[in-house]
Amino acid sequence: MFENLYYQEAGKQLISDYEKGVLPGAILLSGAEYTGKLTAALELSRVLLCKESKKGAFDCECSSCVRVRKLLSPNILLMGAKNSSLEIAAAQNTFVRAVAEGASYAKQAQNNFVVAVRKLTMRFNEMLWAKDTNASKIANLVSSISDSLDEIDVKTLPEFKKLEKTADAIAKDCAKLESSYMYESLPIAQVRAVEEWASLTSDGYKVVIMESADSMQESVRNALLKTLEEPPANTIFILTTTRKGAILPTILSRVRPYTFAPRSKEKEQEIVQRVFHTSAESLALFFQGFLPVKHDVIQEQAKNFLRAVANGSFTQNSVITKNCGGFEPRVLLKYFFNEIATMLRPLMKTPVGTSMLSESQNAMREAYLNVTVYNQSPEAALDIVCRKLWSLNRLHSGVIATVL
Repeated sequence: MFENLYYQEAGKQLISDYEKGVLPGAILLSGAEYTGKLTAALELSRVLLCKESKKGAFDCECSSCVRVRKLLSPNILLMGAKNSSLEIAAAQNTFVRAVAEGASYAKQAQNNFVVAVRKLTMRFNEMLWAKDTNASKIANLVSSISDSLDEIDVKTLPEFKKLEKTADAIAKDCAKLESSYMYESLPIAQVRAVEEWASLTSDGYKVVIMESADSMQESVRNALLKTLEEPPANTIFILTTTRKGAILPTILSRVRPYTFAPRSKEKEQEIVQRVFHTSAESLALFFQGFLPVKHDVIQEQAKNFLRAVANGSFTQNSVITKNCGGFEPRVLLKYFFNEIATMLRPLMKTPVGTSMLSESQNAMREAYLNVTVYNQSPEAALDIVCRKLWSLNRLHSGVIATVL
């Protein structure tokens, strides 16, 4: 069990609770990005759904385990916002490179690419999106991705140029699916659809994986709370979050938490090598390498933004937005704000600076949600953050200049 979850004590805790028969009907996996929460959720799903008498063997070839590994199990519902484009791009690059070089890990790379794509398409299950106004467009796009995926999810791969072209088409369709239709905040209709899905007849457990549980709106949280209070029979809920503190206490009281700790730099480098067969300083920097705008450009534009704030200028945001590729995909805006927060971190040396940093982070978090949830333009969001930081900077005697 959990052999694919590297260097996480939480995996051992999950195994222990499962083997003791004390795993509850709802759990929360919390921790920073790239700490293995979704990997753990999917592996736990495989163990729960395994058909063998001795459940959980990592090499089990029962029909259920095979379907779960391919992310084709009808007994798993994956929902919630997540940026999948970088993982898909990284997996595509590894797969195509492995086939071109005739590498020994080509089969592994092929499977990793297929799974990376299905981690996205699973979120567009017809049960979840049936009442969405874009349901037919989503269904057509998901069908196109699935058809193309079938061409390369085979034992005998097509000739290289066709394979490369097909993989590229899949990645482009996935980018369109994510950027056009993925909700940053889980719609209430999808939470309500869970009960309908759970009531359908099935053989054994059903597993609901809800990612980004911290980004739910109040009405969605209340609907989820009601579901957790009266959970459907034989249904396990696995919630994930990068911000445990943002989860409602009433929801926290109904889930058992498992904490995923950050890994050391050396362990992250090892994971990059084992999964993607290349080298990188960390998982975060490795994935950022597949952004259309390079990391050093984002850093420089973040510094330009703070310079503009320090100078009281509100005219640079259109240029910054353009230089950052219009912040498309939207995760670019998240990295941009992270760079600003990092540059402001030295302010924590004083109580006043700590307070200012906290208010600045809240302003950036709200701006990101306004863009990703309410479709505000990135430039307009930057204008609002710029004015907020300028006001704070003026109130605290131009302290931002000290970090530039």
